[in-house]
Amino acid sequence: MTPFAEASAVVADADGWAAEIPADWAQGRTAFGGLSAAITVRAVQSLPAVRGLPVRSVDVAFIGPVPPGPVTVHAQVLRQGKYLTHAAAELRSVAGDLLTRTHVVLGRLRESGVRVAPRDPHPVPMADCLEVPHVPGLTPDFMQGFDFRFASGLPYSGSQEARIDGYCRHRSPAAGVPALVALVDAWPGTVLPVLTEPAPASTVRWTVQFPDDEPIAGEEWFWYESRTAVADGGYSTIVAHLWCGSRLVAWTEQLLAVFDRR
Repeated sequence: MTPFAEASAVVADADGWAAEIPADWAQGRTAFGGLSAAITVRAVQSLPAVRGLPVRSVDVAFIGPVPPGPVTVHAQVLRQGKYLTHAAAELRSVAGDLLTRTHVVLGRLRESGVRVAPRDPHPVPMADCLEVPHVPGLTPDFMQGFDFRFASGLPYSGSQEARIDGYCRHRSPAAGVPALVALVDAWPGTVLPVLTEPAPASTVRWTVQFPDDEPIAGEEWFWYESRTAVADGGYSTIVAHLWCGSRLVAWTEQLLAVFDRR
């Protein structure tokens, strides 16, 4: 399995950045979306004007399938203000097809009298969770890069609740926002547990918020809680939280297309 740090690496070239997506980070005919997003975030963080600025928000549109192999990334600063910087990145095929577009907001924390603490997480003991290994031909190849422990919500189990809870971490050394972007996207869509048999599902758009500036090591254990806000007409909106101990490190909202009847 290609280590995450290597799989998500970007190299500067004359037109921006280049990356090589390994075949073992695929899910079906496309690369794992969290890896594509992580590559675009790395390109943005490599821009001289934003180096060292903490990432506050990442908004990703998955426009087309990203086959394993070489890709190009163009990143630019859209506006740099006193407190906040807006930047964007586009991941394209070598033929020039637009595949993924990412908007990134960066900015340091500021003094403020307004503070609303997040609710407390509700983890269960890891010993009570189910380890789900990679099963060739059944689970996506990219899952080999992560360690999962499901507390609830196994896909296709016919559950009465459209939710997933559990622990997760990277199997290889990974750090920073790109590692979190990949980790929080690695879980199945929370509507899948209500199904009784496999069905294709694909993320259309996805937003992640990062509420603090503390260093992140992706190989730590994280507690993941996700709920389906609404599902109808072949689409599902998912809200999820990622915790490191009692610290909320990421909050995400996702639009998922589900093809259970074709």
